[in-house]
Amino acid sequence: MNISDGIKLFNDGNYFEAHDHFEAMWINSQGTEQNLYQALTQISVGFYHLISGNYEGAKSQLQKGIDKLKVNSEKIDEINIPQLLSDLTPLLNELNNPSFNEKPNLLTKVIPLIKQIIV
Repeated sequence: MNISDGIKLFNDGNYFEAHDHFEAMWINSQGTEQNLYQALTQISVGFYHLISGNYEGAKSQLQKGIDKLKVNSEKIDEINIPQLLSDLTPLLNELNNPSFNEKPNLLTKVIPLIKQIIV
């Protein structure tokens, strides 16, 4: 099991499957990597909630994932964490905006991709 497979699932819009993949990696890891995989699990399920119309669940899981990513503030497993945080934060801010009218079509168009840096 490797992170590239989970990233591909996520980037293809298969958020629930990405959640399962990252969760398995999280359970089988330790330390900084464990924190990263838990964050990716939460972000994946957050976007699954978003596309399913569960906006409170989306906000909660995205916030948890973002908080965990902030602990890993640099590149881990060839993922540019600062870029991912930069991509996620405006979307979460929009979800938290009181004027958000629960129109997921607008937000699902701006779900970021996880960019993997190939070395």
